[in-house]
Amino acid sequence: MNAIRVDASVLDRFTTSPIKLIGKVVHHDSRTAQVESNGKVTVNLASERDEDLQNGYFYEFVGKVKDDGSVQEFSRTSMGNALDERALKVLVQQVHAHSELFY
Repeated sequence: MNAIRVDASVLDRFTTSPIKLIGKVVHHDSRTAQVESNGKVTVNLASERDEDLQNGYFYEFVGKVKDDGSVQEFSRTSMGNALDERALKVLVQQVHAHSELFY
């Protein structure tokens, strides 16, 4: 599946496309995760299995933006707890500045 890399700053532009979002989980429960990704994003978890989520860790969420601005998760991958948030912001900016290369 081709998915567009986003963060909170551009999320609302991609309501019809699959997206990839890397962010740090700040809080989670069995149904949702509050994620920091150049702004706050609510991720609706694909299942109630949240035991593998850890606050303070980064995850790449693949999903779709819902009408309310939250993300419906299809899958996720743990990225650890030592990512550079500035670099992630620049990555998303470059993807959208050079969209002909990425989508």
